[in-house]
Amino acid sequence: MQGQIIVAWARQMNYAEYYLENVTTNMGVHGVRSLFWSAHDIALSAWISDATLYLEMAITAIFVYEELGPYGEGYPISVKRINATAVEMIKEIKNQNYSSS
Repeated sequence: MQGQIIVAWARQMNYAEYYLENVTTNMGVHGVRSLFWSAHDIALSAWISDATLYLEMAITAIFVYEELGPYGEGYPISVKRINATAVEMIKEIKNQNYSSS
């Protein structure tokens, strides 16, 4: 069971990374944030059995979720382009997160 949870979490993080590579609008940011939130939930679902590993997994996912928040620019009612500087900052957040894990 633990292996399945780790695989599900890693798969969700990989999906998020894939979409994060090309995010240019607030809608894209909201979509990617929801993937990180799901990864967080996957890790928390197993937290009871092994607090250390799953807590670290949950923290990793929620950290990126929170860091991407400002780029969502409100509710995704209409599409707003994110400027090129912000896109580069998002990629830097992704790179920092994956290099520290």
